Amino acid sequence: MKNIFKIFGILFLLALLFLFKEYKEVQFNDGRISYGAIYRPILCISPHISPRSYLSVNGKIYKDVYGVPPYYIKDDQEKYLIFVTKVSNDNSEKKQVHFLNLKDDFKAEINVDSSYFGWDIGTKNDFATILDSDRVMLVSDGLSDRKETLIINLKTKTLESKNTEKKVRRSNWDQDGNEIK
Repeated sequence: MKNIFKIFGILFLLALLFLFKEYKEVQFNDGRISYGAIYRPILCISPHISPRSYLSVNGKIYKDVYGVPPYYIKDDQEKYLIFVTKVSNDNSEKKQVHFLNLKDDFKAEINVDSSYFGWDIGTKNDFATILDSDRVMLVSDGLSDRKETLIINLKTKTLESKNTEKKVRRSNWDQDGNEIK
């Protein structure tokens, strides 16, 4: 009888290991940069768990990247590869913006906490502009009612300023409900 419990215990542990093992699906790979999704068999039985997105740059894997493929943008001078990752595994929205210069191996990781920037990375709504040799401006203009601007100091690796403003939405209807032409 003890042997049966041992066998079932071992089978149970093997099943758990199988359910939580990660499998990478590569969606793009050019040798230096690759991205895709990380799946686990547990996803088949739990509808509330989503696959994790990842970005790999020069062999280093960054998990839980925000945005849509390719999960990164380049600044207006194409100096930096910029992407955003989730900082912790809890339900908070703490984020970290990563700046990588593929030419000189410069790397900076700046905490931006609950910024809007990153949700639309991979689209034209999130973009970056180099202001001077030390500072980069990140803009998130994808949300329907807000525009956020972040100023990042790459020398000190800090968030200098964060400005969120409400966008004015033009309505095609007047206050009486009539369509404006």
